[in-house]
Amino acid sequence: MAKDEKNRLKGKTDGLNMGDRKFTDILFCLFFILFICLLIAISVYSYVIGDPNRLKIKFDSDGNQCGLPS
Repeated sequence: MAKDEKNRLKGKTDGLNMGDRKFTDILFCLFFILFICLLIAISVYSYVIGDPNRLKIKFDSDGNQCGLPS
């Protein structure tokens, strides 16, 4: 039997040991879900409140948008 087969049969691998999962995986999963929810909330807020024209139109030194009446 090869070394890899013996280790596989004993439950040992050269990579990640899948049996060593702890509470931190659940904690990271909750943190990741919170991050995604926050990302969605910021995106919705930006879409509702934001003005996409402010990204396209340039501003002068006084902060007025160029090409629009003051």
